[in-house]
Amino acid sequence: MGSRRSQAATHASRSGIQPQDCAHHRRRQRIGREVALLLARKGAHIVVADFDQQGAKRVADEVGAIASPEVVAHVAVDLGSSASLSNASNFTTAQFGGIDVIVNTAAIYSVPGADGELTDAQWAQTFQVNVTGNYLLARQTEWVFKGPGVARGHGADKFRERGGPKEGK
Repeated sequence: MGSRRSQAATHASRSGIQPQDCAHHRRRQRIGREVALLLARKGAHIVVADFDQQGAKRVADEVGAIASPEVVAHVAVDLGSSASLSNASNFTTAQFGGIDVIVNTAAIYSVPGADGELTDAQWAQTFQVNVTGNYLLARQTEWVFKGPGVARGHGADKFRERGGPKEGK
């Protein structure tokens, strides 16, 4: 009757040609954790965001041990909340200057009851995380990926200072 719920994100900002990347991941399944560690080994700057902030911190600590504590941060995020996703993307752009890539492996699987059926609440939660969450994630980060003139909000000045899109160009 319960569900395995993790809404996680790893925002990565790569050193090199472009100063930013972003990857979203699901820590509890270890896929996202492995993505974060792989990106760290390749020189990325990482922001780990998870519904479970302590879990995000543990992964961020692992990333910091591989790379350097200066290239990793963590933040709590709720994949079903536009405000939370907006805060996480603003945090990432302020921390590392932007976002290049998002990898989202967050998903839940609700376990049906003894009758083999999901309750309406279970289905609503599953749909919110697995479908609507991806839409909200794209909507709340699209400003970073659009062309010139779209870098606005918290962290946008720092993004532009580091070579990101210039407002009005």
